[in-house]
Amino acid sequence: MAPKSASQFEEIRKESREKILQAALKLFAEESYHATSISKIAKSAGVSKGLMYNYFHSKEDLLNAILAEAFKHGEEITELIMKAETPQDQIRTVIEISFKWAKEQAAYSKMMMSLSLQVGKFPMVQKMVEGKVEGMRGFYTHLFEQLGFDNPELEAYTFGATMDGIGLQNASVGDKIGFERVKAFLIDKYCNNTKPKSK
Repeated sequence: MAPKSASQFEEIRKESREKILQAALKLFAEESYHATSISKIAKSAGVSKGLMYNYFHSKEDLLNAILAEAFKHGEEITELIMKAETPQDQIRTVIEISFKWAKEQAAYSKMMMSLSLQVGKFPMVQKMVEGKVEGMRGFYTHLFEQLGFDNPELEAYTFGATMDGIGLQNASVGDKIGFERVKAFLIDKYCNNTKPKSK
């Protein structure tokens, strides 16, 4: 058998790291961060505990890596949103991506819900989430101003809470309300009715 090349070793490293991250994410979501041990993560990922420490120094390091990956993905999503040409298209992109994320990343949403409820124990997580929420709220407010809503700030609060709630509901009880129907309703409200009349 021919020896593996540097690129093959790098690919193996990437695959092992990803397996560990996915195993940790699933366990953090299902059993909580504190109830999950490094040994349990290694067993779930199908690697030795010693090999795990070649990739991550601690359980906290693993959590940081999971969050970093998610926020990197968030930045890529933001770029997609900003490429949309009109405010209506930007809102539509936010809605479609949020529902897609809810379906595909239920474990991440469940983990974040668990961590968020443990106020004070994860100050870094709390700070990251607060920063994200504030940044998106400002962005949404600007969009709703452009779309002609009477109270763009309040609309931004409501819209942001709705997008977050979709992910949390799917993570906790699944699609009990018909997400496609709700998505269509939101797209109609925010993308088709762009100049709501004052009451």
